[in-house]
Order: sequence, then C-alpha cells, then structure tokens
Amino acid sequence: MEDAKVPATENGNPVRGFMGKHSCTLDGKNRLTIPKNFRRLVKEDASGTRHLVVCRAKDHRNCLALYTVDYFAGIVARLRALEPGAEKRRLIRFYSNESEQLRIDRFGRVQMPPDFLEVLGNARELVVSGELDYMEIWKAEDYRPVRDEALEGFYGGTFEP
Repeated sequence: MEDAKVPATENGNPVRGFMGKHSCTLDGKNRLTIPKNFRRLVKEDASGTRHLVVCRAKDHRNCLALYTVDYFAGIVARLRALEPGAEKRRLIRFYSNESEQLRIDRFGRVQMPPDFLEVLGNARELVVSGELDYMEIWKAEDYRPVRDEALEGFYGGTFEP
C-alpha cells in the first residue's frame, strides 16, 4: 500500500493553501488559536512575528475573513488601482474601517476584537475553515448550512478536477 502523499503542483512543490476546517473555542480572553497547519502558512516579519488581518467577509454577513498580510496587501493594491469615484471611496472605507491587523502570539493565538465577535453573534464555539488563499471564521452552528450548500454546488456543478 502506498503512503499518502502531499498533493503537488506541476513543478513538484507541495500545494500551499489553507485547506480543511477546524472546530475552535474562544478562551476567556477572546483569544482564538489559529490551527497549526494554517499557522505554518503565515510568514514571519523581520522581527519574527506573524500577523493576520481580520475583516468582515464580503459574501456572508455572519462570517469573518482572515487574510495573510501579503494577501491583504494585494486587496489594498487592487483598491488603489480602481477608478476614482464613489464606489472606490466606499470600498476603501469598508476595508479601512472593517479590518484590523492581529498578532499571532507565541502560543498561536490571536486576540479577537469585540466588534468582530459581534459579527459572529459573540459565539464561543467557532469553525475556522480554509478557503485556499485565506481563512473564514464561522459561528459553529452557522457553518453547517454553508458547508451543505457548497457540497450541493460541488455535486451539481460542472467543474472537473
């Protein structure tokens, strides 16, 4: 029997991305432990610290997105490249006001700001799901219907791996 292998890209490198889902519980100080397999994908800065950016998710009102700093920098670059106008101002205002950089402490935890916890209904039981390029944080009971919807779309969809 062949050992399970890490999926690889065409050039032979392992697939890098946030994959899988993890049940997590906020501690008494509203700290969320970032799953170890996700944490290892977050680069350290020059001081050896790792950061993530938390933001309200665009497509679900009761979900948060966790981005690497590099990925969020790409969002900022795309925002800056938009044509001047009302939509650009609204989007910049959204991402400027509804995002916050979080430091991952030496135990792999981030301190969740109260405003963002309100988005999740101040739930303690959460699911952190990998979305390849970023992570999502869901209230545990809200995650199941979204997962079921994704499965239905997968089985009824046209994408062939």
